Amino acid sequence: MFRGIVYVSIVGVGWTIYGMVMGWAPKRKVNVSIMLFYSALAAIGVCVIAGLLTGLPKDVPALPHSITFVSLYLCGILNFFQLFLMSKAMTRGPNCIIWSLIQSAFVFPFVFGVVCFNSRCVVWNVIGVLLIIGALVLYSIGKSNNVIGKWKMLAFIAMMVTGCTQILANLPSYFPEAEGVSGIWRTAYFSIGLGSGTIIQTLIERGKKLPSVLKESFFSMDMWICIVLLQSTEIITSAFLLYPGMNRLAAAGVGAIAYPITVASSIVSFDLYSLVWLREKRTPLQILGMVMILAGIAGLCL
Repeated sequence: MFRGIVYVSIVGVGWTIYGMVMGWAPKRKVNVSIMLFYSALAAIGVCVIAGLLTGLPKDVPALPHSITFVSLYLCGILNFFQLFLMSKAMTRGPNCIIWSLIQSAFVFPFVFGVVCFNSRCVVWNVIGVLLIIGALVLYSIGKSNNVIGKWKMLAFIAMMVTGCTQILANLPSYFPEAEGVSGIWRTAYFSIGLGSGTIIQTLIERGKKLPSVLKESFFSMDMWICIVLLQSTEIITSAFLLYPGMNRLAAAGVGAIAYPITVASSIVSFDLYSLVWLREKRTPLQILGMVMILAGIAGLCL
């Protein structure tokens, strides 16, 4: 169990890079949809090669394997739209508050685990959920610094989508028979979904111009810097830390705390980044909301 907690905590720190890239890319005129498309292709290539070298999933019944593939494929599609919406929101509002708001979606998989798989739930967990809901209310009614446009609706939609992606990502860990599907293959399934999401969005947005847009963006150095940062983080955290960590926690009967712990380390890391690097300021309500989220996370882990 302790090793599982360490794994998901490191993943949370790594997630900070996602927030940094998604806030930075639009400011550098990088097409987020195309960036995520090439990023997904890179991840699929690396994971398939690594998966073939380490071996195909063995002794995994058809149903758990199918559940793993479908859930992670859908997770990848939704994850694209979550990142797309988050990137747009971050160009308009305070990055740290948007990041914290979206990461608070871990309440979704926690409730899902309790309701559907009888994960442990005590009074402190309920208090934690209520604190996080209260923090979201504070974020929604308070005025924000560092605002250049409407961002709250985008951020709230991204939070809802994030909750769905986290439920889907966590789902296979509740089936012990699916443990034979390694983190490498799970990452590949997720990346296929992510690539599909980018194609759907780009076709809607660009239509027949998609080939020319792909060709034009291919030579963008800023885009490839973003892709290297995203993929190095995704492959290391997903293949070797996130899924193994979730499996260990689920096996210990506390699978529902995987995302709360991950999110706690993620929020703290990104808050430090936004304060030191972005020099964002906080309003009193935002500070109170941040404290309530962290207190809520602590309550969920008790």
